Amino acid sequence: MRFIIRNGKHFISLGHGTTYKEYYLAKSNTLAAWALPDDAHRTPWNKNLTSRDDGAALTFRVDDDKITFVGGGKSLPVPPKVRVDKKAKAKMKDAIAEFREWAFTMYPLLPTKDYEYSKRIREEIRSELGGYGWSTLGSLMVTQRLHVR
Repeated sequence: MRFIIRNGKHFISLGHGTTYKEYYLAKSNTLAAWALPDDAHRTPWNKNLTSRDDGAALTFRVDDDKITFVGGGKSLPVPPKVRVDKKAKAKMKDAIAEFREWAFTMYPLLPTKDYEYSKRIREEIRSELGGYGWSTLGSLMVTQRLHVR
């Protein structure tokens, strides 16, 4: 029995060779009733904890030094498909191609290894975005000063 982490998801593996099998270990909000925080100690990080079984636990049985899977667990989540608005993308196609060509042309000319230059550019962008910096992509949508021509 091994514990595996792959792409931020946890798995328990059993066997080897042709008998190798992985079981998805879903995140769980279940705790023993005595371990639940009381109302005074509830925070946004532990507000969903419960003593009710959420079905995420995996159950295994050990018989004569052999471990077998009994049941439980949840299925591996499937990420939602990204849908592209083809009409909107078609309108921006020329601007995207033009910007890409400009970026590939200009990049070798920029002093990207210079810390002072990088810091100055980041501060300029942060001031244009109203203090949000790089972390808020949504601010690009609401900032009318930044638009594709």
